[in-house]
Amino acid sequence: MKKMVGSEVGYKTEKRGKKLEAVMVRIMKNVEWMKGMVTHWVPEELAGVIRTQEQEVLVYRKEFVPGGFAPDIVGKLVKFKLDMAKLEATCVAVEQLLDESMSMTGIIGTQFSELDLLHCPQLAQAVSEDSRLIRDMGIMSTREQRQLLDKLEQFLPTLGAHHVGYKVVVEMVRQFEGTLLDRLVGILTKEFFLLSQTPADAMCLLDSLSSLPMELKQCMIHAYSDLTSYQQAVDHLTNPNSSLVFQSSLPLMDTSLLRPLVLLLSPGLESLAGHQSLFRIVEHAEHADHQILFLLAAQLDAEHLLLSPDQSALVVQLVTTGNVKVCGLLLHNMSGRLATIIHSPHGRDLVIAFIWSATDLQVELVLEELCQEHDDKVPIIVQLAVDRSKEDGLMEAIVSQARREVLARMLNIFKVFKERVIACECGRRWIGCLSQKVNSGCDVQRGTVSKEDEEEQY
Repeated sequence: MKKMVGSEVGYKTEKRGKKLEAVMVRIMKNVEWMKGMVTHWVPEELAGVIRTQEQEVLVYRKEFVPGGFAPDIVGKLVKFKLDMAKLEATCVAVEQLLDESMSMTGIIGTQFSELDLLHCPQLAQAVSEDSRLIRDMGIMSTREQRQLLDKLEQFLPTLGAHHVGYKVVVEMVRQFEGTLLDRLVGILTKEFFLLSQTPADAMCLLDSLSSLPMELKQCMIHAYSDLTSYQQAVDHLTNPNSSLVFQSSLPLMDTSLLRPLVLLLSPGLESLAGHQSLFRIVEHAEHADHQILFLLAAQLDAEHLLLSPDQSALVVQLVTTGNVKVCGLLLHNMSGRLATIIHSPHGRDLVIAFIWSATDLQVELVLEELCQEHDDKVPIIVQLAVDRSKEDGLMEAIVSQARREVLARMLNIFKVFKERVIACECGRRWIGCLSQKVNSGCDVQRGTVSKEDEEEQY
């Protein structure tokens, strides 16, 4: 039930006594949840900022659901709904409570030895809550900045994971210039994957990337060319912290970085099912490199996953791009099996997406199978027309995309089975919509046709 909160629904109302009650309610559009990291919080204002892979949005304390707030909210991953008009988060809840004292993931320790703090006063200042180091960095000379980097260089990976120290690293990125900045970026690039696994690390890299000029951004994300381990790549894309870094880096990736990464991930697509990082790759590839779309679809095909319910959302997204090769692979898998595919929810989603996105010839082949009779069985199109439980946009897709000759053929099939089709309201709706398109060529509108009218017409 919680998953339904915020969803758009379609319904009819009936008057019962003095009240109007909703009946025949069905979900039209599921609520779209977003995830991000709280990067700033102002206690006096009871408000802060959530950074997603695409933008920053405001969040107020009152918008957190009961039990969904954490006192040390900065660095926490949260799930929320986005009010697009105000660019504010609503229905917010902490997604994963992390223990900073355990360095969140246990990968990098954030505790420094007393000896390190004693021998390096700059390190002690960098991790101090009331340090002036960040404020003073902007007035340092180039020589002083170089000395600071010399002292802190060996500690930078650990500083990046520290809930205070990461701010010093970010300020160094903002204030340093020239060869000093190049050197600093080189250090961060070398430790890129280690520096993305905790919330503080992720904020360090995200804030650094947002502050760098384009050529140094490209330099930093070139770290992805060093990925050679399939498991490391999967872990990076699915870790709740590093996945934010990846999704922010993705728009900067060109074909030379993205294709090898997709090929590296290909054997593990099943383990990435439903993950936002994979959806973002498809979104980027649609605009940057259509060959990647085919590589993903071909791998799913090789693993017999194109029709898998677990991969349905990914396949629908791939098909919706309209890539001819992708649609061709799906058509090959669906041909001869539509009678089975069309009766499962994920199968219908695939068919609907295919009809809207494939080429005219590809759509024609699917519609031909819907109209065929086999061994005296009722054609699939008749089964669809009389199925009261399925009103999910399939009829609209068919009427919109099919040629009038095909729709006329469907109407003739309905005549053969007219007692069955006219007997139900959904069947009469199919007849009405198809007839309207065939007779007038106008845009289809939802509507109903009375049983008497159809009997008279037929």
